[in-house]
Amino acid sequence: VKEEVFVKFNGLAAGVQISKQKIGWFSGRILAINQDDITVEMRDYISRDKWTASIKNAPILRSQPFGFDFDNERCVTVITEMANDLLYYDTSYHSDGDLLEVLYPQDGKYYNAELLSPAEVPWLQVTVEYIEGVHSGPCVAIRWLDDDSYAMIPVECIKRSGSENEGLCGKDRDVSTPLDALKASLSTAEVKLNADAPILGTTDSDKFQARDNEEHKWLDVHLLNTIPISDLPIKVLANHVCYRETGLYSVIFWCSDSMLSLVPNSYLRLRPEEDDSDDDSERGANKIKEEKLKQDAIEVRNYLNVRNYRTQQNRRKQVWHKLMFWCGSVATICGMGSIWLRRRCA
Repeated sequence: VKEEVFVKFNGLAAGVQISKQKIGWFSGRILAINQDDITVEMRDYISRDKWTASIKNAPILRSQPFGFDFDNERCVTVITEMANDLLYYDTSYHSDGDLLEVLYPQDGKYYNAELLSPAEVPWLQVTVEYIEGVHSGPCVAIRWLDDDSYAMIPVECIKRSGSENEGLCGKDRDVSTPLDALKASLSTAEVKLNADAPILGTTDSDKFQARDNEEHKWLDVHLLNTIPISDLPIKVLANHVCYRETGLYSVIFWCSDSMLSLVPNSYLRLRPEEDDSDDDSERGANKIKEEKLKQDAIEVRNYLNVRNYRTQQNRRKQVWHKLMFWCGSVATICGMGSIWLRRRCA
């Protein structure tokens, strides 16, 4: 329940202003698992439609960590900036379909908005609204209905539509430093650091690879789980918002680009063991490549030698031609001088 999924849907979207036939893969969130079906809150990111459907035989896939319009760098930047202001993104709040009334800081009035799930947040468009008098605490992502814009708003500035005092219920947390803000964010997301516990049966930090979802590759990493959380940069801890998994997370060092990050333990695997037969074939291929490179080097050297020889021959011919031209010029000048002298004497 509450798991983000992808659903292959073909049917009427009940509950929208005009019932529409929806066909394709849509994001959703599981609301209930019943005996005969699964109740899913469906979302269409293009039309912004939301509806609830009972799914019986349709394929359901676990949602990807990076959703529509997701930018992990922008996400980490926003979370880090919020932490520096003692604010944190609380992902434990979920929409029940009710509209919210949210305090707009510019004029002090309440406007209608809807609560966004973590999968719905368009990080490239979201802004952080700072409310006077609110110096720390949890924030949620909302969409303003009047202008279709997005923002992070402190929870204490939100109330349910039609209610005078009923706001979003949450647990108060003591936040006095940016690290406290990230600790609170980790707690609300049900994320814990692995520390020095064994992973996949080993504590050797140099035996792992991690899944890079942007490159769609498994890359070598070093685990740095022994570093105390107080010594970790808050930007590293902010990476947990890029994933939807709960449970244990590990601090990793990407060997490919020398970057620190935080990933779920489910994104780790042991490095494949080297196969001797593969090594033999690889050595054979390298030997062939080396011989080819040597042959290429000989051919290049021969080519350069021939070119240098021809260049030297051409230069000799040019020098000879210049010398002949110079000798002819001198002879001409001498001849003209002798004629001038004979005329002078006569």
